[in-house]
Parts: sequence; structure tokens; C-alpha cells
Amino acid sequence: MDVTLHADAIHRGGGQIIPTARRVLYAATLLADPGLLEPVYLVEIQVPEQAMGGIYGVLTRRRGHVFSEEQR
Repeated sequence: MDVTLHADAIHRGGGQIIPTARRVLYAATLLADPGLLEPVYLVEIQVPEQAMGGIYGVLTRRRGHVFSEEQR
């Protein structure tokens, strides 16, 4: 960004800077390549062995991934 401000400090107020900044941010928003990101969580789930099938079903429906499985 290249900016030219008035030489006198009295003229360099919010009235000169804010509208220019608004136009710059608006132009940057229009030129950007926006993308929608979905939240990602890392959780530890502890359930009885009988409930494992249900847990895997819920994770599959919600596009979840199991990184490791331990039996205790």
C-alpha cells in the first residue's frame, strides 16, 4: 500500500485516514479468495467396549477420524 498524507499535522486526522482505510479493506475483501473452514477438535473418548460401535457410527456420520484406540 502506498499512502500520501498531507504535510500539515492538522490535516492528518481520522477524516482523512479512516475512509481511505475503509476503501483499502473493502477492495482487499473483494479481491481475496475466501474459504469457509469447519471447526476441528481433538478429543479423547472413553466408553465401555459395548458402546464402541455407536461411537464409530457417530464419528463416521460427522466425518471424524480415529487416530488411536487403546483397551484398558
